Amino acid sequence: MEFSVIVASPIWSLNGVNVFSANLVRELQRQGISAHVLLTEPHISDSKPMKPPLDIKIQKLPVGEHDLYKTRWHRMVQYLEENAPCIYIPNHDINHSCIAPLLSKRVGIVGVVHSDDPQHYEHVGRLGKYWNSIVAVSKTVAKGTIERNPDLAERVVTIPIGVPIPHRPTERTYQADKPLKILYAGVFRQSQKRILDLPKIMQRLQALQIPTQLTIAGGGPDQQELVNASQTLVDQGVVQFVGIIPHDEMPDLLKQHDVFVMTSAFEGMPNALLEAMGQGCIPVVTDIDSGIPEIVKDGINGYRVSVGDIHIFAERLANLYRNISLRRELSIHAYRTVDQGSYRTTDMAELYIKLFYQVLRDAEEGIYQRPSDRIRPPDYMQPLWKHYLPEPIFRVGRWSKHILQNLIS
Repeated sequence: MEFSVIVASPIWSLNGVNVFSANLVRELQRQGISAHVLLTEPHISDSKPMKPPLDIKIQKLPVGEHDLYKTRWHRMVQYLEENAPCIYIPNHDINHSCIAPLLSKRVGIVGVVHSDDPQHYEHVGRLGKYWNSIVAVSKTVAKGTIERNPDLAERVVTIPIGVPIPHRPTERTYQADKPLKILYAGVFRQSQKRILDLPKIMQRLQALQIPTQLTIAGGGPDQQELVNASQTLVDQGVVQFVGIIPHDEMPDLLKQHDVFVMTSAFEGMPNALLEAMGQGCIPVVTDIDSGIPEIVKDGINGYRVSVGDIHIFAERLANLYRNISLRRELSIHAYRTVDQGSYRTTDMAELYIKLFYQVLRDAEEGIYQRPSDRIRPPDYMQPLWKHYLPEPIFRVGRWSKHILQNLIS
């Protein structure tokens, strides 16, 4: 059975979902499956642009910058049906995934719940019954999805995020007279990442007279606030900002640091954390309901700290600075956790490929039948629906009549 895989994203910006998309498409291509990323709103400017990878196929939805959503929704349906048989992964593209009820059985929809947060749970709650299968990136996210949507339980599967991992541990040297090198890499968004905890942790380490250096990589909406809060530390040479690092350069940056720090309030299964552990960086992260407790075992391969507990963050980092043998031990265990835990891109892709075949087979045999319904936009887009009238601007063969009937119902 030949099919293509279409992985959607609004724009190519710095976030874990786009890293996941690139890793999945790259591995699917390597295994001989036609796959590409579809950018649905590439005209939108972003504060954290990410350099597109050159080794994967990236397409743009054929719409104009000023086209209304009624046109965009039509074109999205047209694009998917013209590429059928295909697998469509909506990801976090909530502005376009609402066309799911209109798609024929030749388009298998695999929705991915990427994070333990309200937006992702709202997405699956609103559209999950139109998705052939629902992937949760961690056991915690799977549990949260099923608790909120028990009627979807039989179609929820857990597939961990996969990342590139070297086949042997990174060789590291530790010197007692050198500062502990700490890395934060991610989006600068206070509401989720609690980035303003970073300068507070470093100030506490200064008070404890622990030699440390923090590198902050990334970008995002709260960048200026973080820069302002860190300015004194930057002037002292304790903190440095290096901007958004191309993804293919991240392994080298990780090799230069001892510790990977995350202060997030909520997550799913963070790509950046898995990649860091795969390079032997010791994770010092928040203890939250997510995929983190599944991979970070406190005191064994890293540390988990309560959200916002600046003093404990600093104490764990100080302990790593003082104890080089502990640093070596936790680094090796961090690497082994992801190396032996099916967190490679090949592991992820193999599970997805198996699921894709099952989805298309179940749709063809009628085991799963998508409910017939109209478009289901999120609440904030409801006013647009009142003005959304069908326009016969495309044809999709024998599905045209079905789609237009559902658009006006």
